[in-house]
Amino acid sequence: MTILLLSIRSEYLLGETPRGDDCEEAHAERQKVEPRAVATIMMLMSALLFFWVFVAEETSGPSQLSFSDIPIARLFQYGIAMALGGALAGYVLSGCFGRTGWLGWALALAGGVIASLIAGACGSALALVPEIVTRGWGGTDLVAMATGALIVPLSLVEYPVLAVLWLALVGMAHLCSRSSRRRLAG
Repeated sequence: MTILLLSIRSEYLLGETPRGDDCEEAHAERQKVEPRAVATIMMLMSALLFFWVFVAEETSGPSQLSFSDIPIARLFQYGIAMALGGALAGYVLSGCFGRTGWLGWALALAGGVIASLIAGACGSALALVPEIVTRGWGGTDLVAMATGALIVPLSLVEYPVLAVLWLALVGMAHLCSRSSRRRLAG
């Protein structure tokens, strides 16, 4: 697919535009997105969103931390780690999304729950790698990873309206994956 897209781009750059069936084939090839990529991107966005909601929750209120108390580099380190954890969870559990019928929806919901937990745990583990390398493994690292796994549930406890947003993200991942599966099959 990459070779096809590069050849199409080079034809446009050289002035040789595809005509007729070649153009339609090129357009159809560009429209095909793998369901695994869709689930990966949606879970990445979900993990990143809930990480920032969790940070906002922890830094709001009079007795809480403020953003100025947390180093910006540390926030971005954890944000990127959570996004990578979400992408990894979406990639691994992409088979749960895009199936047809009620069973497909149930599988997508279960996959979304598991992906959210895995995304938080993996994100926390990735964020802790520099510390573990410099000082070694400790019991607090396991606690931090377990807390990371609970980012979505803890955010939902504080802001229950986010459950609708989470369900919408899981639903979008499911519907986009289903659409992608249909395009690849057709």
